[in-house]
Amino acid sequence: MFVAAGVVPIINTALFIVGCLFMGESITLFQNMLPDFAGMNPFTFILVGLVTFNFFIELAINLVLAPVVYRVICTLDKSYRREKV
Repeated sequence: MFVAAGVVPIINTALFIVGCLFMGESITLFQNMLPDFAGMNPFTFILVGLVTFNFFIELAINLVLAPVVYRVICTLDKSYRREKV
């Protein structure tokens, strides 16, 4: 369960980065309209700042909530099986 909870943010972040790479021309056009963010261009800001921050937040939430959701599902499943029998 922890492996699955850890793999999901990795795949999500990888898909986001691949999407950014496929939209490279659009991001370049957008970069030219905006000033630098803390000395970084917007593409670097997105990849380094937002992606890294989002990845660690998502990873922490997944690792905490996955066992909780699993326990709730197991409890409800046991309760439902007892009522059905």
